Amino acid sequence: MLNNIEENFIFEFLEDFPEPDLFSIALNITKHNITPSNRQDALKIICLHSTCVETVLEKRKITKSYLSQFLHKNHIPITDSWDKPALIRKVIEHWNIKNPLASIKSESNLDHVQNASSSGNPYNDNIQSQIPDHNSSQEYYYQLARQFSDWYYTLINDENLSNLGPEHFFTDSRMKLELQDRHSTDVTEATNSTDIVQALRDVKLRYNFKFLPNLNPDAIRYNADIHGQVMVMVGGTLHTNASQVVGLFEQMFLLIRDPSDNNNWKVKNSKVMLRSSNAIEQAPAQASSALELYS
Repeated sequence: MLNNIEENFIFEFLEDFPEPDLFSIALNITKHNITPSNRQDALKIICLHSTCVETVLEKRKITKSYLSQFLHKNHIPITDSWDKPALIRKVIEHWNIKNPLASIKSESNLDHVQNASSSGNPYNDNIQSQIPDHNSSQEYYYQLARQFSDWYYTLINDENLSNLGPEHFFTDSRMKLELQDRHSTDVTEATNSTDIVQALRDVKLRYNFKFLPNLNPDAIRYNADIHGQVMVMVGGTLHTNASQVVGLFEQMFLLIRDPSDNNNWKVKNSKVMLRSSNAIEQAPAQASSALELYS
């Protein structure tokens, strides 16, 4: 049986799938014991009686052509040398990059960041005795930090903030937001998930900022402790719809997995510093970032 995250993926992935082939997959999975009555019923049967996403994607009816079309629709480049397993890897990788807080666990280590063993990989809930080597662990946490940052600022840059909700934060999470210009600093503090979302909406409504994060490997800062907490710090430039650079930003996130929500990553604390262009004397050096862990 697929979990809610995997069900969401299957429903999106099979959105354009031909109905006769969809029925065929549902019949194949249940060994012709359950006949779907309609498209929605077929999808529910597939999700209920499948053990993992990969067993669905590996079905003969899901062809290389359909996998390629899905990637093309989502603006993911492919090469003609890829076989079906490579296309499946790319489809799951795309989902996990787009939804880093709701990633699909891979039964055969398909995710490109799963070079680390399970104990070093927070996307995987199984506990094993192996400990990942230093290099693979560092690569994993960089990929986590990068994917999370890309996902988060995509939400923030949405004109209506339609997908930014309190469900991405712990209910008791906190955020400190500082807006600086040359003469003053305006500080807003929020102490729960609802107030955090409202504060972000207020800033968006007032200033209409566009955030352009610097996601280069030497720019993102990240760290993880033995308790499973992950700190991510990212900086970038602030823009407006008038194609103007209006300032710089730095933001720190403390990420923790939520066991009550499929072990998805959520924001526990955050601190944001927005600096207007007239407050900038020189380009900021990340090593001298003004942000510290907000605890």
